[in-house]
Amino acid sequence: MNKEILAKVQEIVRIELDNQNLVVDYDTLTSEIEDWDSISIIQILGALEDHYSITFDTLDIQNWKNIGALCQSIQNLI
Repeated sequence: MNKEILAKVQEIVRIELDNQNLVVDYDTLTSEIEDWDSISIIQILGALEDHYSITFDTLDIQNWKNIGALCQSIQNLI
């Protein structure tokens, strides 16, 4: 997968969750990320959509189990 996308996802997640020490990789489960909730996901996805000029599909979002799936969705949309 694209390491640049992972780096950008990590950067945006850190900003939106106000946690500059957070480290994510492709296998990181969203359920393992402290403060990852319905409000934060809206903020994170909005920032990613703005950055990449994309729109996520609701069905894709529901199927994401880890950061790798999120990164793959971005890769597929750009």
